[in-house]
Amino acid sequence: MTLRGHVVICALMCVLIYVHMRALATDEELRSVGYTDSQLRLLRLPPEVRQQEALAAALAKRRPPPPTTAEVALGEEEREEGSGVEGPAVRRGRMLAIGGSVTYRSSLMTCEGQTTVTCADVEALPCAASSRAEGARVDEPGITEGGSFWEQVCPMTVARDGCAAAVCGERVYVTGGMDERDMDLDAVESCGGDGVWRREPFTTPLPVSFHASVSVGGRLYVLGGLGVERIMDQQCWRSSVYSLDLSAGGAGAGANGGGWVSHAPMLSKRAFLGAVAVRGRVYAVGGMSVEGAEPDYTKGIPGLMWDVGHGVVNTVESWDPREGVWRKEPSLRAVANYSSPRRQIIVRRGLQGAPGARAAFGLTAVQDCLFAIGGCDGEVVLDTVESWDVRGTSEWRLEPPLKVARANLGACSVGERVYAVGGWDTARDLPVVESFSLGARAWREETELSIPRSNLALAVLCP
Repeated sequence: MTLRGHVVICALMCVLIYVHMRALATDEELRSVGYTDSQLRLLRLPPEVRQQEALAAALAKRRPPPPTTAEVALGEEEREEGSGVEGPAVRRGRMLAIGGSVTYRSSLMTCEGQTTVTCADVEALPCAASSRAEGARVDEPGITEGGSFWEQVCPMTVARDGCAAAVCGERVYVTGGMDERDMDLDAVESCGGDGVWRREPFTTPLPVSFHASVSVGGRLYVLGGLGVERIMDQQCWRSSVYSLDLSAGGAGAGANGGGWVSHAPMLSKRAFLGAVAVRGRVYAVGGMSVEGAEPDYTKGIPGLMWDVGHGVVNTVESWDPREGVWRKEPSLRAVANYSSPRRQIIVRRGLQGAPGARAAFGLTAVQDCLFAIGGCDGEVVLDTVESWDVRGTSEWRLEPPLKVARANLGACSVGERVYAVGGWDTARDLPVVESFSLGARAWREETELSIPRSNLALAVLCP
């Protein structure tokens, strides 16, 4: 066939395609085959706008329907019936999922095609918490309200990955983390009952990420983490402990770490650790440490930047600000079940630490009991959960496992329930939320996050 013949055939095909598209573009014909007005409107939108609306519609379907009038009336009757029972006042608060990252990878075994988006997003879930003195027993469940779903609220002023959050007074304070350029941050911001984030005039003494923070006696404590050593310009692992008096809103503190007090360092350098305060005592649990280990960048879970071959530890230590001395506590002891692929994601051998070692896990406290949830032991992402009563037992107790194994998750407690939120399963970030009841000793699925994410911080803010 000659060139002229090819041109004629191409022209005819273009005419046929044009006629076909024009015919399909007629609203009347589309309606005749079942298209609704809303579907026609979506069809006319540009592809990128159409995708955004489809995502919004999918999220709306996933949210539980609002309670009916009869359900609301029934709930009010139950509250009235129970109003005469002696017990603590129930305060309505919000569980906040703060910052973190969303990672996309084209391959599960390499970092090729990996894209990580650092989040400033904050989601809130209404919850009920009892008003009790610190360390008191909690009998009623602090479950989320019926019909509630995660709602995106005012974002932070700075996107943060690997930040830490602690509630002091009626505000939640977020410290450190990494920004979009993977630079450690020293910026501090806070949020109160109005839901608006504000940048604080003070900063942490050093830029830090993947650390822990707690609040004790009106002071905000920052423990361990990763940061760049200013003189050598190299990343270092920290055992440092700093605190700032927030009883007067941080008055007297300023930029470059002014106003912070340095305390006795932890017994080990730790990053990706967990820390909680129980009865005025600070507990630092697990994490990764460089003690006696050299980095090996050829090992570890692909795509997890924190797993660079440093040692994952099972050690636990505690510190009372009034005493100023760190002491060793019973070590973690839960061992991954490598023969259960349903709950364990086996990735690569050769990095497992001591039995019970875990890093990038969730840690929270209920009553006087610490809960270590999920994480990674250097070889696998864990579903194991263990608890330790700091006043009643001398060792950690194995609890029922998570339904979904994950690392880099957040954890908190509301009433007598423990919550495990988000995380990473080596393939993707997760929107999964599970809760554990101390009474039933079982995990159950909860309303999922609207944004799957890992390395997030959790806080429960009550008015």
